[in-house]
Order: sequence, then structure tokens, then C-alpha cells
Amino acid sequence: MSLRERIKMPLQIRKSAVTSRRTSPKPIELGPGGIHVFESRHAPGFEMEMGVWSYDKLCFVRQGRCSLLRPHTRTALVADDMLFVPAGTPHRFTDDPARPATLILVCFQSETFRKAPGQWAGYELFRSRMPCPLRTSQTHRHAAIRSYLQRMMFEQTMARDAHETVIWGLMIQLMVTLARTSASPRLPDPMAPAPRAFAQTLTHIDENFTEDIRIANLAAMAGVSYRHYTTLFRAAKGMTVGAYVTKLRIDFAKKRLLETDNIVFAGLDAGFGDLSHFYRVFRRAVGTTPRRYIEEHGAKAAAGGY
Repeated sequence: MSLRERIKMPLQIRKSAVTSRRTSPKPIELGPGGIHVFESRHAPGFEMEMGVWSYDKLCFVRQGRCSLLRPHTRTALVADDMLFVPAGTPHRFTDDPARPATLILVCFQSETFRKAPGQWAGYELFRSRMPCPLRTSQTHRHAAIRSYLQRMMFEQTMARDAHETVIWGLMIQLMVTLARTSASPRLPDPMAPAPRAFAQTLTHIDENFTEDIRIANLAAMAGVSYRHYTTLFRAAKGMTVGAYVTKLRIDFAKKRLLETDNIVFAGLDAGFGDLSHFYRVFRRAVGTTPRRYIEEHGAKAAAGGY
């Protein structure tokens, strides 16, 4: 490659990027898989007519500013906002001319969830909780939400075997994450890095308490000192990190005892590496032994009382 070609390459790339921007919506027809993920980069002159679509849309503003217009309502959107548009809802997007939007859209047939009652219940929970919009930048699951979308885009782009199955799996996880996030307290806006990082450590504990949890690692994740982290944690949870992790493990172990009727499996599954230690901690927390707990509560659990 000549020096002249090397010099010209960045300009060619920039020209290509400009021409890839859209001035109108991308026509979408869902195939047999019933789901499609794509990125829509809007040009300054992007225009969209009010319309109705036969599928649901989950829209994420990757950058720029825009508004969602529906009959009698206008919702302003900024980067990292996410919103849900049910099928049959008249709407259109209009951009800020100075900062055209780039959107990631997941278009899907919600009827697919009816094939599995559990998935339909998750979809209904998602619909009932999803605000318009969800300011993901104000949540501690912001990074996880972006990660799901990026992985869905990757699968759509690569189009490997069973990619739509993978996308549906990620979509279900994303919907549950959004539903849980919508029910969680919002972090301050504008969001300071320290509060967000600390909140992320709480989610990390809740989702990984069966693993080795070290305060030093949590403090590093939050960007604070070991001592300051313990102070923040006690203020947030009313107990020490160790006590909180133990509580989560014991609560989980109680469920596994009744599900498996196996003390060893329950202790290991809950994160206790030593059986004698599990016995001691369980008895101190619950007031009885794991075996006695099974005997006292197993029959009620089998009868559907739990």
C-alpha cells in the first residue's frame, strides 16, 4: 500500500460512515425467528412518518438526542435512554438536528413468549414495570444492559447457526434485567462514578454470593479504600459485608435443603466449602441443624406450603 493510499484511508472510512447514516427508517420484516436487532444511525435530515408496526420495539439511544412522538405525547430522549414501544402503538422518532440519534432497536413478536407460560409472565412483568423512558445511566445495571445489546448485535451480524435462538435467550435475560432495574431505586443524576460503582458492588454480591467474596476486591471495584467501603456498606445494608453474605448463603441453603434433601449438596451450592463450617453457621443463624430443618420443614414444602 502506497503512502498516498494510507493517507487517504481515514477520509474514505469517514465518507463511508457518513453514507451509512439513514434519512428514513429501515424497512423490517421479521422472519420465522420473530426477532431482529439492528443499529440505525440517523443523518441530520432523518425523517419518519407516524406509523403503526405489528411487532414490539425495544429502543436504546446509543448517542445523540431525539424524541418519541405519539398521539398527544412527546418524550425527549438522550444517550443511554431505553424505552419500549408495544405493537400497534402509533409513533415516530424525530431527532435534534444538531445531534442526530443512533438507536439500537430490537424488533420482536411478543406472541413467541406465549409458547412458554414462564416466559410470558416475564414479558408481562417487563411490560408493567418498564418506564418511558428508563434512564439506564442512572442505574447500577447500566453496563450489563449495554452488554446484552452488544451481544445481541454481534449474533445478528454474524448470523451463525441458531443465532436467533441465542438472541431470544439474551432478550429474555435483558427483559428480566430491565424489569428488576425498573423496580430498584434510582441513583443520583447526574451520576457520580463513586455511587454508581458502589451500587454495582451490591449487585455483584447479590448475584455472586455463592462465590468467594472479598472486601478488598469490592473496595477496588467501588474505587474506595477498604475501610471506607465497609462504612458505606454498613450504612447501606445495616450490617457487615460478612454478615450480609452469610445471610444470603443461609437463605439459599434453606431452599436447597428442601429441594435436594441433601446437606452436603446444599452447603456446597450455597458457597460453604467445609461441611462442619456450614453446620456451625447454619445452627447459629437458624437455631437448628440442617437435618432437623429438613425434618421440620420438608413435609410442608412437599405439600406446596413453601
